[in-house]
Amino acid sequence: MFLRNINFSETKKEKWIYIILWILFSFLLLTVILLLTLYKKTDISPIDQENFTIYNFLLEEKALKIAKDFYQEVKDSIMLKESIDAANALRANIIASFSFIFVLVFFAAIVSTVVVNKWFLNNSKLSTNKRGVK
Repeated sequence: MFLRNINFSETKKEKWIYIILWILFSFLLLTVILLLTLYKKTDISPIDQENFTIYNFLLEEKALKIAKDFYQEVKDSIMLKESIDAANALRANIIASFSFIFVLVFFAAIVSTVVVNKWFLNNSKLSTNKRGVK
């Protein structure tokens, strides 16, 4: 395995920073993947009035009123449940989106840190070579 060949005691402090940054990035990426896959969207389909047909000619006026009130209560409770499910799905999507954006920004920060560090190393080597120091 490749870890046997690595001597961690000789690793410089700057490289430990990169190792920690990449471990954090991996953890954040795993968190985003879990957030995106664990929360599912729910389809919202309101009840049609045609699905709950009441035969007016068979019911008395009072029974018709009770049936209509019951239908309205059922419809309201289903709509409430669907709106709560939709709010939970929206909340989960917002959390996942923000964490995904955070991971992208964190990844860009790691890459820019590596690029800037490489640029500083090249400039310091060029300045020492111009002075004649090797």
